[in-house]
Amino acid sequence: MEKGDFVEIEYIGQIQGSQEIFDLTNEKIAKETGIFNPNVKYGPMKIIVGKKMMLPPLDKAIEKMKISEEKEITINKEDGFGNRDLKMIKIISLNNLKKQNINPITGQFLNFGNLQGKVISVNSGRVRIDFNHPLAGKNLVYKLKLTKKIENKKDMVETICENIIKITPEIDLKTTSLTLKTKIKIPDKLKTELKAEITKYIKDIKLIKIEEQEVPQKK
Repeated sequence: MEKGDFVEIEYIGQIQGSQEIFDLTNEKIAKETGIFNPNVKYGPMKIIVGKKMMLPPLDKAIEKMKISEEKEITINKEDGFGNRDLKMIKIISLNNLKKQNINPITGQFLNFGNLQGKVISVNSGRVRIDFNHPLAGKNLVYKLKLTKKIENKKDMVETICENIIKITPEIDLKTTSLTLKTKIKIPDKLKTELKAEITKYIKDIKLIKIEEQEVPQKK
């Protein structure tokens, strides 16, 4: 593969040593191992090679792979999610959280803006929250398979959309024009990035229109 190629991959990500699966694309295996999540979209993942859509060691490995090839890749913690940082463990007043209608429970994950933290303990009016990435300090093992090279333009558009706006819009693709219809409001910055990426990788498309369809609110 080369940088800029669109491909589909399948993978299983495990923690080295315990073999605990933390991420995978195969729904059947997720169900068999008891980690199935109905809120997760399973199936091959679409990526652009060299676009940093995955951890750098995986990106580099995919460049050297062929279609249908399988590889097992070990990623040291320094090349994965880094070492655990004790400074990322914070103590927050229980009262302050309750004022925000948050009743923390040990083991619960809480969102604070762009940060997500795991509640370590709730004791004496104080809540200890770990803001380290859940995989920080762990070596990882990925079983990776390159299943397909994507050459269909509509699939390429889907790949770009899923990466930038995290959804797959309705796609109306003509010879040189493209209309994307979504049910959500897309920030102007992301619209600009989306259009730039599509015209960068799909040279035939000269005109891109984004239609945001408002969903009627339930009364």
